Amino acid sequence: MSVCLLCKDSIIISKIPVEQANIRPEHFLSMKDTSFHLKKVEPSRVLKLLNGVNARKATGIDKISNRIFKIAAPIIYGSLTDIFNLSIASNVFPSDWKVAKISPVFKSGNKSEANNYRPISVLPTIARVFEKLVFEQLYSYFSENKFLYAHQSGFRALHSTVTALLDMTNEWCCNIDKGMVSGVLFLDLKKAFDTVDHEILLKKLRWYGVETPAVSWFRSYLANRKQVCYVNGVMSAADFVTCGVPQGSILGPLLFLIYVNDIPKSLNYGEARLFADDTNLTFSGCSLPSLQDKMTKDLKGIASWLSINKLTLNVLKTDFMVIGSRQRVASLEGEINLSLFHTELERVQSVKCLGVNIDEYLTWDNHILSIRQKVTRNLSILKKVKPVLKVENLIDIYRSIIEPYFTYCCIVWDTIGETQMANLQKLQNRAARIITGASYLKRSCDLLAELGWLNLEVMRQRQKAILMFKVLNGLTPPYLSEMFTHKTSFQNYGLRSSKMNLELPKCRTNYYKNSFAFSGAKLWNDLPPSVKDESSLKRFVCKLDSYTTGTSNASK
Repeated sequence: MSVCLLCKDSIIISKIPVEQANIRPEHFLSMKDTSFHLKKVEPSRVLKLLNGVNARKATGIDKISNRIFKIAAPIIYGSLTDIFNLSIASNVFPSDWKVAKISPVFKSGNKSEANNYRPISVLPTIARVFEKLVFEQLYSYFSENKFLYAHQSGFRALHSTVTALLDMTNEWCCNIDKGMVSGVLFLDLKKAFDTVDHEILLKKLRWYGVETPAVSWFRSYLANRKQVCYVNGVMSAADFVTCGVPQGSILGPLLFLIYVNDIPKSLNYGEARLFADDTNLTFSGCSLPSLQDKMTKDLKGIASWLSINKLTLNVLKTDFMVIGSRQRVASLEGEINLSLFHTELERVQSVKCLGVNIDEYLTWDNHILSIRQKVTRNLSILKKVKPVLKVENLIDIYRSIIEPYFTYCCIVWDTIGETQMANLQKLQNRAARIITGASYLKRSCDLLAELGWLNLEVMRQRQKAILMFKVLNGLTPPYLSEMFTHKTSFQNYGLRSSKMNLELPKCRTNYYKNSFAFSGAKLWNDLPPSVKDESSLKRFVCKLDSYTTGTSNASK
C-alpha cells in the first residue's frame, strides 16, 4: 500500500500545470532581515519531554515503547542530549529516525481499494522528542517576528476551528450590515501535505532568515525518508518518500504552514483565511459583476501561486457561495461565472467548513438539522444499551457520542432562533429521560438539575463568556481581540466595574447583532463585576459557574 500511496503523490505532482515558467516561488516573498540558527538543547528540557511522552502511543519501527522511554528517562536523557546536539552541530538528522510505519485504517467503501484507507504514520518516539525541541525554536522565531500569516489558524497555539470560524463569520455579518454581499471561495487543495516540494520549502526557509547551517539540517531532515506498511502483523519492504512533509511528525505541520504562508500575497482583493490546508477567500461588493471581477482576477493569482509552488487544486471540490441577507441576495441581478484551470466552479447554497454547515443566509438551519440527525441516531444507541449499563456509564456515553454535537463550535452559531433552540433542547431532555428512566410527568429542568447538566442555551453562553475572558486577556489570536474596544474613561464615571465594559458596535441589522463582535461584547457587559474582576481563568470559571447556577435556579 505504501508504494500505491507514493505513486499517487508522484502522479498528482506530474499533472500540475506549469503556466508561470518566468515566475519563481520567491516572487511572493520578501527577504527578511532577521536570522535563525539552531541552538544546542538543554538536558533539563530533554528530560522533561521524555517524562511527558504518552505511554499509550503506538510504537515506531524501532519497537521501543514510550513506556520504556519514561522509565529510562533519568538514565538516558544525558546521552540523548549529546546525540541531539551532535545532530545540530553536524547538520545531519539520523537516518534511522526517518522511517515511518504506516498502518492503514479503513474508512468506507470497497475494502480492496487502497484509496478507501487512511494511512496512519508512526515515527520513532526518540525522533519526535528531538523534533519537538527543534519545533520550539523554529516556531518561537516565526511567532516573535510575526512571520506567520495572521489569519492562519491551523496548528498554532491559542488558535482553533472556533476562532477561525468566528473570524470569517464576523466579517460576513459586518458586510451584510454595510449593505454588501460576500463572495466566498472554498478551495480544496489536493493532498497538499504530501506534495510539498522540498527544494521550494528550503528556499522559503532561507527567505525567512533561516541561516545556511540550519537549512542544511532541514535538508537532511527531509531527504531520504522511508516508509513501510504494516498490515496484519506483516511488514512491507521500505520505499523512499520523495516529497511532502513527514506525516505523523512534530515539525511537518509547521513546515507546511511556512510553505503555504505566502498564499495571501497572490491576492489583490480577497481576504484569505486558512486552517492548515483548508483555505477560503472572502470578497465583498454591492453587485455580482463587482464580485465576479474581483474573484476572477484573484483566481488567476491563486492559479499562478499553485503552479509555481507545485501544488494542485481539486477543482471539482472547489466551489463558491454568495453570502448575504435573503432580501439583498434576491435583489442581485445577473450571475457569477467562475472557472479555474478550464473548469467551471459551482455556486452552492450551503457548504461544510471546518465541521460546521454554513448556508448563504447564515441561518444555521442546515447545521442544526445535521446535529439533530446525528444526535437522534446516537440516542437510539443510548436507549439500546440502557438495560445493561449503570447510570454513570450511560452519562459517559452521553458525554462521548452526544454532547460533542451540541457543543462543537457552538459559539459560532449560538444566536440561532427560538425554534432551533427548542428543537435541540428537546434532544438533551430526551437523553436525560433515557438515562434516568424518568416519566414525562417530571419537569425537564428538574431532570437536568438532578444530573448536574446545564441546559444547552446556558451551556453555550458559558462557553462564550469563557472565550470572552480569553479574548480580553491575550489568550486568543489577535484577530479576535481586535474586534473589541474598551469604553473610554470619560464614559466610565470612575466606576471600577465600568472600566471593564466594552463598546457595543453600532448595528443596522440583526445580522451584526448576532455577530461575535456584538454578542460577545454584550454578554461580557452583562456579567456582574465580581465575575469580570478575576485575572485568573480558573477563578473566573469558578465564579462564572456559581453565577450561572444561581441565575438558572432563580429563573425556574
